[in-house]
Amino acid sequence: MPNGNIDLTQVSPDFWSIVDALQTDLKNRPDAWKDIYAGGTGETLIEYLAAVAEMNQWSIEQAAKEAYLATATRDTSIYSIARMLGVRISRKLPGINTVMLKRKSLNRTPISGVLLIPKFSQFSIQGIPFFNRSNIYFSSQSDTIDNVLLYQGRVYSKSYTSSGAQFQQLVLPSLNKMSISDADIYVVVNGESWTTVYDGLWHYGSGAKIVADNTLGNGDVILQFGDGYNGTIPPQGSTITVYYVETLGSKLELLPAGSKVSLNEPISNQSVTGSLIKQNLAETVDSTLASLPLTLSNINSALPQATLPVGSTWLSAHIGLHLEDNTGGMAVILSIKGATAKLAVVTEFQESHLAAGMWRLTLPSTGQDEKPAAFYKLASPYLFRANGRAVTPEDHSAICKSYPGVSDVLVRFERDLIQSMRINITGVTPGIEGVDYVITSKDPHPQLMNVIWISVLPETGVAWTTLAWKDFLDWFAQYQYAGSIIRSQNPIKQSVGLNIKIYCRPNTDLMTIQTRSEIVIRDIFATNKPMLGKRVALSDIAAALRIGIVEIDYVTINKPLTDFVPTPSTVHQVTGMPSPPSYLSLTDLNIEMYFTDRL
Repeated sequence: MPNGNIDLTQVSPDFWSIVDALQTDLKNRPDAWKDIYAGGTGETLIEYLAAVAEMNQWSIEQAAKEAYLATATRDTSIYSIARMLGVRISRKLPGINTVMLKRKSLNRTPISGVLLIPKFSQFSIQGIPFFNRSNIYFSSQSDTIDNVLLYQGRVYSKSYTSSGAQFQQLVLPSLNKMSISDADIYVVVNGESWTTVYDGLWHYGSGAKIVADNTLGNGDVILQFGDGYNGTIPPQGSTITVYYVETLGSKLELLPAGSKVSLNEPISNQSVTGSLIKQNLAETVDSTLASLPLTLSNINSALPQATLPVGSTWLSAHIGLHLEDNTGGMAVILSIKGATAKLAVVTEFQESHLAAGMWRLTLPSTGQDEKPAAFYKLASPYLFRANGRAVTPEDHSAICKSYPGVSDVLVRFERDLIQSMRINITGVTPGIEGVDYVITSKDPHPQLMNVIWISVLPETGVAWTTLAWKDFLDWFAQYQYAGSIIRSQNPIKQSVGLNIKIYCRPNTDLMTIQTRSEIVIRDIFATNKPMLGKRVALSDIAAALRIGIVEIDYVTINKPLTDFVPTPSTVHQVTGMPSPPSYLSLTDLNIEMYFTDRL
């Protein structure tokens, strides 16, 4: 031990091992402890040093773990590693509400002329901030607009002066984790709009006025400009203004119809107010009306009507919901009178007659949250392998699941959908030598060629509206390979019911166990987990209860025939259109609690 140094290289880096090593060293030094027992002051100092050494070693080991995706535990570490792999971290997306707006002169003069409300103007609904993604125009002949889409979020802006350097970077700090909207960053350079991109600067030429949007590990946003070869450099001294939105994501609640809407600041001496077109409903509307044919009149006007067959009527609860058809047409129900409903068109309809089962009622979107770090820990290697290009089914699945709010996805190619047939092998007796049949495929179906069918199960379990699908497909277009055609399908909810008898050990609180049991069971069917096509075995339900709650002795389930199996998808032999996949949804749960009768 030259110069008094202590060799701890062979010592386990824990507190008591270090203490023992230090004590042994002191006892062996001629100028140190001579008595049998260690002194109180010296012992205290040794323990101080041991604690510091242990903490230092622990921090080194922890830092080493956080540097690798397989061992990282902190969310920020996982996000940072995913970004290092070239995987872009998606943030929250805002909810959408449909409103009616009316303008009014503040000085009581007649209203005339066109009124423009610029995009990213701030609105309020019941004190909750909303904004418009596109410009809103009042024509010179009208002071009302019947259907306007507003998105939830508070608009912020920051201004910078360009240094003229290559690859300039701007960081936008988020108020809450990942709370800056993933689709609503608007950059203006010297009054000119620049395009926000998400796929890297190297895809663009020297004249492209673009800024790359990415997400840091802590949830803040980083914007990067080009170098003059891949993307234009903002001129030195130019003013860069960034508009961005802080949004609640899925935490936005469904607001009641008729809620007051107001533009925060008057424009051209005119105030703008209105009301929300929507009902305060908490789940998807499974209306029996969808099983009836529907007639649309005046489909080329902004306010068509939808009429049900004689004997059927609309409900007041349908006011404010979306009416959608299978070709992408969508409208908001403004009012009802018997069998007729007045609509405000969002997306134009192509047909005046909608057959039974060809239309549905849906709720507006309440927003979507960012993906948890656990998703990127699992999916980052697959997203890295996809390299930003959706080619294989695995690529499509990994990229689709990275979209905010997506819990599960089913991607089907032509090879997954063409029908196969089994034929006997000529001259071979079935069962001999283990060969019974040969599987041969029919000729490819023309309707399936180069078509990719995507079905998405949102974490909320609420089926996507046409607008939500449009946003998703616009986003997915950056990964889609040339020539492919994407078709979208919402999955079908397959309701199931459970009657369970739970037998617990004596002297347990049955009410508490029943509450805990319900949480365990509902978690098995939760839509924030992969559920498309998932089979739920009755034995798995019983095992989850017994393993998760030790007070439970045994479980009986009053469904003795089969396990819960989703309906398999089929393909129409003429049109080639596949049926949507299904997922199990627990809608009826009855739990009976008993004390065990076993000794």
